[in-house]
Amino acid sequence: MQTHVSSWEELPEGEWLDNDEEGTHWYLANDGTHWHSTEDGFTVWKEDETDSHESKVDAKAYDEEDEDDDDDEFSPKVPTPNISVFTAIIGILIALAVIGWTYSIAIPMTDENVGMLERNEFWSTESSVPEDQIWLDGLKTVQTLNTITIVLAGIMVAIGTLSLLKKSPWWGLSAAHLSLTSILMFTVFTAFSAEKEWVEACNPLVVYCFQIPTPSLSVIDAFYPAILSAICLLIVVNNSFKSWAEFDPEDEEDWEEFTDEDDFDYEEVDAELRGKIKTIVLSIMLLLAGLGIFATYQYASEDLYEGPEFQIRDAVGNITNESDDVLVVIDLIDRSTMYRILFFNIEIQINEGEWVQCGYEQSDYAISADSRCIFDFLESIDDNKLTAEESIMISEYRHLCNGEPDEVCEVTVKLTYAYDEQEDYSGPEVLAVLTVNAVSE
Repeated sequence: MQTHVSSWEELPEGEWLDNDEEGTHWYLANDGTHWHSTEDGFTVWKEDETDSHESKVDAKAYDEEDEDDDDDEFSPKVPTPNISVFTAIIGILIALAVIGWTYSIAIPMTDENVGMLERNEFWSTESSVPEDQIWLDGLKTVQTLNTITIVLAGIMVAIGTLSLLKKSPWWGLSAAHLSLTSILMFTVFTAFSAEKEWVEACNPLVVYCFQIPTPSLSVIDAFYPAILSAICLLIVVNNSFKSWAEFDPEDEEDWEEFTDEDDFDYEEVDAELRGKIKTIVLSIMLLLAGLGIFATYQYASEDLYEGPEFQIRDAVGNITNESDDVLVVIDLIDRSTMYRILFFNIEIQINEGEWVQCGYEQSDYAISADSRCIFDFLESIDDNKLTAEESIMISEYRHLCNGEPDEVCEVTVKLTYAYDEQEDYSGPEVLAVLTVNAVSE
């Protein structure tokens, strides 16, 4: 029996049936056989064709469903490294120590200093000191940073606790500790900078600037927890990267629940590469720590005033051919020092000639008959102490400089200080040798 024809014209006698949903043409022959259209003609329909097709469709659907179920069932969470219990406990203890120090020491001391500055109780002066605002603003910023420090330390305690429960990524504690150390370092920098700027802005006409202690990192409240936190940060980062570098997922208990490891394709990172990355990271951290210590030392040990201690200027007087003409003025411009007037010794040299000893004009003793110059102190505060923005005026006692219009009197002054009441006194100290041209106007 023929079961396939290439065109409808070759079909046996019969009648056409309705097309199905897929557009297939159906034909019923007079002998009861059913024909359906194909790509190359018409073919007799067989019952086992449908059963086979339906079984294939059902099998494919079952396989896809079974595969989906397998994907859901065998989609394990890949094990991740966890830091050691010791590392988590160290982080928690340091964070608690920082909270205790900041809350019980740093914040109360900052509040006390802010109150004293606002009431102007640092110095017993009747007028307010505008420069205090510099330090006051800095302390208020420090107080805000202290509050942020407590918040970050609290977050670190929480992350450390999660690390103990293995609910935190291996790098979580390191990130939290880095934030805590950074805010502590910034607090130290802010407090030290504010105090340093306050000292630099001190007005010697209002306050004895030389009595203000030089700013020191050792008196900054946040300095000690910052150092402790920095040391702890190195320990936490080192142990965290050690846990990461030595992590082997196949040794994890999480994998024991799976019976067929061949079903998973886990890309393992080479242990040697992990070790190299750990070494590089720790080397960079140690390098940055060293640079930070060096930069901090340079900043903290930088002199508040790096210029000359004294400067000389022409007295702008009318030099004549007579005696007693005012020659030069010496100004003390370093605000961090103070000299007692009675222990000064001053000599001058005119036009590179011989050195001449000058007498003190206000001395209780008579000026020596052979003195050819005298000096006097121009004090802002009459306390027999030479401080910043106070000066020494030197004049002729005998005729030394000519007052001709075309002549210049070159004056060289040697300042010697002999304060023999000092414990470390080792003899007269030459403070400065200064030269200027004194001219007549």
